[in-house]
Amino acid sequence: MEVTLLLILIIQLMLLLICLVNFYKDPMDFGNFFMIIYFIFYAFPAWDEVMGWGLFLDNFSSSYRQLSSVAEGSYLLFITTLIMLTFYIGYFISKKTIPMKDRFNYVYSINNLSLKLSIFFLSIVWIAVFYSAFREYSGSFLLFISPSRKTGLFQSYYLRYIFKLLPQVILIILLINSHLKGRRIALLEYIVASVSLLAYSVTGQRREILVFAIFVLLIFIELKNENFSTKMKNKLKRKIVMFVGLAGIVFTPVLWWLRVIASQLQRGVTDIVMPWEIRGFTELVFGSGATGFKMLLLVRTYIDDIPNRWGYNIFVFLSSFVPRSIWANKPLPIPDWLERYALVGTNPSLFYVNDMYVSFGWMSILASLFFGAIISFFYTKLSRSKVLEYKIYSFVIFANIITLFKNGVSDFLINVLFTIFISMIFIKQIFSKKKVRIEE
Repeated sequence: MEVTLLLILIIQLMLLLICLVNFYKDPMDFGNFFMIIYFIFYAFPAWDEVMGWGLFLDNFSSSYRQLSSVAEGSYLLFITTLIMLTFYIGYFISKKTIPMKDRFNYVYSINNLSLKLSIFFLSIVWIAVFYSAFREYSGSFLLFISPSRKTGLFQSYYLRYIFKLLPQVILIILLINSHLKGRRIALLEYIVASVSLLAYSVTGQRREILVFAIFVLLIFIELKNENFSTKMKNKLKRKIVMFVGLAGIVFTPVLWWLRVIASQLQRGVTDIVMPWEIRGFTELVFGSGATGFKMLLLVRTYIDDIPNRWGYNIFVFLSSFVPRSIWANKPLPIPDWLERYALVGTNPSLFYVNDMYVSFGWMSILASLFFGAIISFFYTKLSRSKVLEYKIYSFVIFANIITLFKNGVSDFLINVLFTIFISMIFIKQIFSKKKVRIEE
């Protein structure tokens, strides 16, 4: 058993070293960043569980079970490592097949009437959704916009997406318009960014807030520093990644406590729970006891009860386009399924590795290879393009790297495609472009 664990450790360390080297060369590469997140927030807590170091809480929730043996831990470490290894291989191979440069530049024109009408329409729709949600809410306005869980606030996932995305789409439109007209970022853009942040805060999910923060940082860097050299941009991006990482470590516990406070005030509880009364600092940052490895142990307990498990995450994604009012028994996301049928009393994060394992079993190793190649193709193609909106779409993909890691394939695809689709509709109406070949 020691030999197996040593082999897994060697594979992980070699893979981590490769990722760190590639990350230094390109700090905004999706694959490298995704792998580093995996090593820190999945592999490390997994080793703690298998080796019994005791760095994290063992029994945060009664729903989670302990490892039955070191052999089980070795097996799960091995297969999850292979899932991520094949993801990275598929990602790297696909990336190398895409041309490095776009041979065309693009000259844009702006339809000012469409710009004003689009912003007006999006604002009216968002205000209507906001009013509808707030009218059904029993708490105060401050509690409404606080980062607390608001179960049943949006009866439809579609309304939830509209509520959090429309201010972001308005922000994108305003930033593109300012960029093309050579203007500095104005007060209006900052106001819309603040409204958008509040909309994400209403979801009560730290992940959602972090996704938006990453997206805003990326789009600000790109639109305001396009004349920087690649070397300077990479240096700036590395600093941004370090800043986001450190800020995330500091503010994740803070956001968790704010959510606890707001949720308790919402229920009329005045005896506020202190962070250290339930979780330590490591548990707050790493998400224990809902770390990925503990979640894997949980889903293995119920894996045989999940209906039509083969390709389940793909079915969830495809069925998401059909309202539940039309298809009442459409597949539930696995965390929702666990809450409803397995009577799990928490709202667990599924994690990418577990999602692939549950949906494809041993074949998840091959499925992850193809998924990595597909993600690489679209992300690399979009990020290397000189088309402004394509770069913005690549930022949407990169920002949702947290969604893929924590919630799995279906949530990632739904978030990315929904955001891109809504943005594309209005961008095409407002901004038109003409292709100009670059002289060699």
